[in-house]
Amino acid sequence: MKFYFSTITLLLLCILTGKSLAQNLQPEEYSWDNPEFRERFVGSYGVLSDVEPRLTSEEQTFLRETVLPLLQENPQEAGSIVAAKLSESTSPALYFILGNILLEQNQIDPARQNLQRALSLFPDFRRAHRSMALLEVRANNYSQSIPHWIKVIQLGGGDDQSYGLLGYAYLQEGDWTPAARAFENAILYRPESRDLRRGLVHSLIQSNQSEEAAEMVQKLLDEDPEDPQLWRLLANFYLEEENLPQTAAALEVAVRIAEPTPDTLFLLGGVYTSLGLPQKALSAYERVLQLPSNNIDFEEAFRPVEILLQQRLWEEAIRYSGLLRSHYGRDLNSEQSNRINAAIATSRLYVNPTPQIAETAQAYTEVFPLDGLLHLALGDYLSKNDQIEEALLAYRRSAATEEFQYEAKLRLANLLVTEERYDEAIRLLRELQEIQYNNRVATFLARLEELQLSSGS
Repeated sequence: MKFYFSTITLLLLCILTGKSLAQNLQPEEYSWDNPEFRERFVGSYGVLSDVEPRLTSEEQTFLRETVLPLLQENPQEAGSIVAAKLSESTSPALYFILGNILLEQNQIDPARQNLQRALSLFPDFRRAHRSMALLEVRANNYSQSIPHWIKVIQLGGGDDQSYGLLGYAYLQEGDWTPAARAFENAILYRPESRDLRRGLVHSLIQSNQSEEAAEMVQKLLDEDPEDPQLWRLLANFYLEEENLPQTAAALEVAVRIAEPTPDTLFLLGGVYTSLGLPQKALSAYERVLQLPSNNIDFEEAFRPVEILLQQRLWEEAIRYSGLLRSHYGRDLNSEQSNRINAAIATSRLYVNPTPQIAETAQAYTEVFPLDGLLHLALGDYLSKNDQIEEALLAYRRSAATEEFQYEAKLRLANLLVTEERYDEAIRLLRELQEIQYNNRVATFLARLEELQLSSGS
């Protein structure tokens, strides 16, 4: 069975992954919208005086009587008051507290500056490292958060948050093995956490520990069979095992449970295409264009056309191309419109060829001189209609493209044989054997060489 997943597999990795597998892991437990997380964060304004820089008596009174009462009602004013208190002799803890106040207000750069100042004054300031790590995660600077998480752990701050977000950062960077180790440590602190276990599943899949990952996914599904993300993870496992029917089944459950993403439906269409179920593939592709508020990029939306053409599903390619053109309408630029029309012309050369269709296809070969399939289709039409020299030219132009080089040269050689142009045919067949050896081609070539010898040519 042929698999057309060079791009479509990446789409699955984007479903579990966006740009990478990690991006689908949403650490809700550590979200700024999570009240419990915010309470823990606000609690970090306090200082662990036994292991971190101490506050003077005056600073303690200032924080207790002036700053803390303002934090809940007017954090911006609290920040301004702390900033006014800073001086050369100020404890690093005040810079840390100001950094946290600013971070909670999403003032990333000022928060970073104050936290860096606290760390420059006290390099082993554990909570400042934790806040810096959280800041970098919030700013999507995952690689920059990693050294701070490691420092937090080295300084005795290993817990579910530090290990969990370290694992999340490693996932974002594609470092699967350390991500798995981090999530395993985090789960020791919070074994009930679904976020942490999902993170571990992602890591295990990417580090080729598929059986362990599948077992964990199944346990999670037993707990919550209505989680579409878990079904997508299970689909990923089946795809890794090249079990396409089970991949399709898992994806179907995922799209029934929740509003599907375009990537999920594109993947489902690709799986059905490879399973030889064109109508189901077409249905999945059509659903993408029916999604509400769909702002899908044209290049993504056009990819199914290419897949359908690769699989020689001409009627499905015509239908989807027509839907694509209707979907984008006047938003299509001339190049995009031409690509759709060229795909339709290619398909129609096989479905209902007419001289008018051939003329249209010929015009598009000038627009897209590197479209090997369009040249190949035109060559097939011209060959069947005894336009030999024109067909030979179309095949040669198709053979000039890497993707269709072999197929076009084989058809070119066959056409040359029917025209008794054996020398050219033999040369082409020898070239084909150098590209990819084939026993049937070898037998055909041997017969032609014998025929050539017997004819004395």
